[in-house]
Amino acid sequence: MPFERIEHKKRSVYAVEQIIKVIQDGLYKVGDKLPPERVIAEKTGVSRSSVREAFSALKIVGIVESRAGDGTYVKGSPENANGESHILSVLKENESPSDVLETRRVFEDSIIEFAVDRATDVDIAGIESVLKRMGELADIEDYRRYLEAHRDFHLAIARATRNPVIERVIRLLLDLMRQQLWQEVEEDYYLPKDEQHIKESLEKHHQIYAAIKDKDAKLAREKMREHLDMLLNGD
Repeated sequence: MPFERIEHKKRSVYAVEQIIKVIQDGLYKVGDKLPPERVIAEKTGVSRSSVREAFSALKIVGIVESRAGDGTYVKGSPENANGESHILSVLKENESPSDVLETRRVFEDSIIEFAVDRATDVDIAGIESVLKRMGELADIEDYRRYLEAHRDFHLAIARATRNPVIERVIRLLLDLMRQQLWQEVEEDYYLPKDEQHIKESLEKHHQIYAAIKDKDAKLAREKMREHLDMLLNGD
């Protein structure tokens, strides 16, 4: 079996090492298509999000390339990219996207109840305004700016808690999503690429907004959890 299961190591680092190993061993050569992230995740015992981070780090240094709708291919050898040290530095210098999403899930799953309880008419109008902008950007298929508006939506909810510390924490987490590794992960896995994807994303945000407007804390928390779980699982 070319891939081995993880023991004690950072998940994305382990995934990188395993992918490099199968390339160095000649099991996959330049031009070959690598197994899907699901298969690598199952064989190595890491999450699919960790495999995505590994692919993205390898993409940054030119070892792999992603082909839309086709998969991930070997582009160059690890030796030509200065080996593992270059790749591991990318992972070290950037926060893990999956860790950021997990942290967001912990915080946003909890703070939304404060937002529901404390949101003023002005706050609700602000959230609605961002949601409208998301819809307009989706209509013109400007998905990069759509994702920026998506961040503004979550920040508007944090602002509605009326707690400046909460707002700063959420802003920090959202700012981490502008790091290079996250941008690569986002480009390949989270950037909406089709009408159905964007429709589902917008619908989930409309549900979150409606629950806040209706002062339904339980439903708001449920919908926020569903949304962040979808991101974390890459659905």
